[in-house]
Amino acid sequence: MAKFKKIETTYINGEQVFNFGGLVPPVLFPDPSPQPSPSPTPTPSITPTSTPTLTPTSSPSPTPTLTPTSSPTQTRSNTPTNTPTPTSTPTNTPTSSPSPTPSPSVNYFFYEATRCDDLFSPTFIIRSSFAVSGVVSVFGDDVNCYNVGALIPTQPIWDYDVKVVFPDCPTCEATLFDPDYQAVLSYAATQGYTLPSSSGQTLQNQLIVDMKAGDIWNDLDIFYVMATDGDEDFAKLNWKNPSSFNLVKYGSVDFTTNVGFNPNTANVANYLDTQFRQTIDATGYTLDNACRFLWDYDDTIGADNIYDGMLGGSANTFRGDNSTFHRINSSNNNLPTPFDNSGVGFKMIQRTSSTDVNMYNNSSTPTSYSVSSTTLVSDFQVLFRRGGSGTGIRKLSVYGLGASLLGKEDNLLNAITTYMSSL
Repeated sequence: MAKFKKIETTYINGEQVFNFGGLVPPVLFPDPSPQPSPSPTPTPSITPTSTPTLTPTSSPSPTPTLTPTSSPTQTRSNTPTNTPTPTSTPTNTPTSSPSPTPSPSVNYFFYEATRCDDLFSPTFIIRSSFAVSGVVSVFGDDVNCYNVGALIPTQPIWDYDVKVVFPDCPTCEATLFDPDYQAVLSYAATQGYTLPSSSGQTLQNQLIVDMKAGDIWNDLDIFYVMATDGDEDFAKLNWKNPSSFNLVKYGSVDFTTNVGFNPNTANVANYLDTQFRQTIDATGYTLDNACRFLWDYDDTIGADNIYDGMLGGSANTFRGDNSTFHRINSSNNNLPTPFDNSGVGFKMIQRTSSTDVNMYNNSSTPTSYSVSSTTLVSDFQVLFRRGGSGTGIRKLSVYGLGASLLGKEDNLLNAITTYMSSL
């Protein structure tokens, strides 16, 4: 059975292309039509033939004996001279046909997979539930390795169940990642980060696919999957936009493969900064429509149980204990009665109106409270710290925030639980 390895870049017509579902300009198409364009260039040189000038020159020749001599010469010379004239006609025909091809400005998505095995055959086809009118190409990578690429117009590949299959290997099928996950991989590769294993990438890609299927993805502002077998830098990436709001580590915070982060001592100097501010950076997270969620991997490492909070104040904090100190857009106003948020697993705090707050602990069924909203905070949302006093040393595997996910809680719980239980 063939193995598939993912590469970060490839070359099309000498142009380097990143391996993700970005828009590839049509200029990268393998287009043979520009090649005939030099052939019309010599055609004009044939057009200004000197035959007309020879005709008057021969007619006024005073010597009649030279006339029969020149007339066969002209007859022969005119015959080959006229022969290129029809030759130029077909050259003009292909010249006009390619001109409409580059003119339409069509956006194409580039998708790629790589096959490496002992079968020296780059033959493949694109199988899909719709007609592929894009360009399909095979590019040699190294011995017995071939990059399989498809340029498909207009629509993303995941909408149409497109598969790359190999006729000489029926059990071989290339897996093509969701473009949002591929964007995370591509950004990490350009930064020199260690990517997750192929099995880890498959799980992480499925996590995004599940979140999109559950109508969750577009509601999120930031999202971190810290439990990964990639390196620590990869674990800090914001999957919603890997070029912004990536976690910044302060002090002594440990990273454990496929687990996540935790400070090794309870100290306000040890925390992770999301660099995210609700009043400036939020699009989904608003005053009366907001949520924050996480996965707690290990609650046995100490009593300091702050999950998140504000860098400089006590608002918007979330804890792993049985208390009233859980806040979302309510300044320093706590829950009216304690909520038991202890234990490991999925946790979420959610505001669905100016008065309604829901709490979740390993369940999609909320415990509801009435707490009035006050204001959004213009401060950085951080992990393992609340202002200048609260500390946390729990192990966090997943963290995200965005708009309220009312009615979608079960989708989020299942997606994250499936991912964590597969590690």
